[in-house]
Amino acid sequence: MDHLAYVIFNRDSTRAEMFVNSHGAQSTVLERRQTATGPVWNVEDDDTYNVRRVDGDWLIERRGQVVYRHDAKLNPIHARFNGSDGISRMFYPVEITFFPAGEAAIVTVGDQTYRLRQYPTGSGYGYKNDRVELRGKGEEATLTYTDENQRNLELRQVHD
Repeated sequence: MDHLAYVIFNRDSTRAEMFVNSHGAQSTVLERRQTATGPVWNVEDDDTYNVRRVDGDWLIERRGQVVYRHDAKLNPIHARFNGSDGISRMFYPVEITFFPAGEAAIVTVGDQTYRLRQYPTGSGYGYKNDRVELRGKGEEATLTYTDENQRNLELRQVHD
């Protein structure tokens, strides 16, 4: 199995760009297709690579063989965002750790940490508890507070 892979999805997840360490610096652009078992991203009429989600794990397969598996139970996804309240010119650093297998996320804004449970959405992702809701897609998200005195934050992912 390859040890390093990245898949970057466009905003509506209709296309994905895949980088696998066996490719070196090259990438492959994949299109989403619907199958009987759910969506798969690949190149039409080319059985070289498929990207799919199976039992919560992301798989990259090449000609029927798994070349990469992201084990969601063992590998939480860490992301950093800048948040803006849309009124002040301040940016608020926001750290989010997604636990796909546990259907949870931990959001840290300043000295406040929130544990959120995932809920089904038609598109993108959604997590909430009784104090805050995180809703997003791609590199953008919104953090909405139930406390009317707290300003909601528009989030944009930060890349190192």
